[in-house]
Amino acid sequence: MKKHHSNRSMFSGKLGFVLSAAGASVGLGNIWRFPYLAAKYGGGIFLLIYILLALTFGYTMIVAETSLGRMTRKSPVGAFASFTKSHTLKAGGWINAIIPILIVPYYSVIGGFTADTVTGTCVYCNHCQPCPAGIDIGLANKYYDLALAGDAIAANHYTKLTVKASACLQCGHCESRCPFSVKQMERMEKISAYFGE
Repeated sequence: MKKHHSNRSMFSGKLGFVLSAAGASVGLGNIWRFPYLAAKYGGGIFLLIYILLALTFGYTMIVAETSLGRMTRKSPVGAFASFTKSHTLKAGGWINAIIPILIVPYYSVIGGFTADTVTGTCVYCNHCQPCPAGIDIGLANKYYDLALAGDAIAANHYTKLTVKASACLQCGHCESRCPFSVKQMERMEKISAYFGE
């Protein structure tokens, strides 16, 4: 068997590779949205399904992609192209190359948030959920902000919410869970007054 020598950089040890793979796999969704989704959809059972899917689909995909990359020693586009003649499967390499390009702008915006720029500003993360009154606080805030910015259809979307800002109990549960110190009780009053319900 002919040895393949290349000048490509490689990981110096297993720890560096594991940390790199974990960092690429975890993403902001697991940190930013996971607590909200776990609380909204039943906590324990959601967590069980999440772990099951991560271990089956997630682990299988990362092992397959890593194996393909190690076997071919090429970029995702080159690896998929050398692995198959099918144009459909070659598209998988391009998808692997394009997805990070689509994610970077989102991560750049989130990464640019500092305590000073977002304190007191609702970013619709829904860490404040669940609301005892059943208000979707993130969406109510989003439609209000869009309407203030001149979006004509935001009011229409707001009217379709099942529970409006006027149902706010002024209990303060949302404010105690908000990582950005948003005064949601005041916001609910403003939103209710703005939309008239």
